[in-house]
Amino acid sequence: MKIKFIRFLIFIIVISFILILIYFLKSKVDDNAILSKDPWQTMNPNFPFYTRPLKENEIPHQAIKIFVQNNQCQPNNFQVKAGERVILILRSSETDQNIIDFEDEALELVKIIIDGQEPRGIMFQAPFQKGDYSFWCGKVSSKDKQKGVMSVR
Repeated sequence: MKIKFIRFLIFIIVISFILILIYFLKSKVDDNAILSKDPWQTMNPNFPFYTRPLKENEIPHQAIKIFVQNNQCQPNNFQVKAGERVILILRSSETDQNIIDFEDEALELVKIIIDGQEPRGIMFQAPFQKGDYSFWCGKVSSKDKQKGVMSVR
């Protein structure tokens, strides 16, 4: 009886070890995908999350580029087509943390925070509902962020 119990216990330990090993190996693969040369290949516009800091040659030419300086965003309004895939880039000439954050619940996951002058991007699907969608842009630490508008047509 004791021998069967010991064998069963060893079996459970070995299976647990294998499952833990698989978990960590999978995590390592996902980390490598995030740090891959193409920051857009792992992006899903339906589940947006902002990129790592981007190099100039990684910023797509069709991206909407927003520049933050003195707590002001340029441009502070832009247009997109309903349902289209949008790539938004946030950059700054300042050393502070800056943010762009949408107010509408439909875009609650669309947020970029940058540290200093490292541009970051996000890919998301524009709402199918046409209209104006407000966002806040500026320094993370400031209460006086600039309000902007994304118009969906």
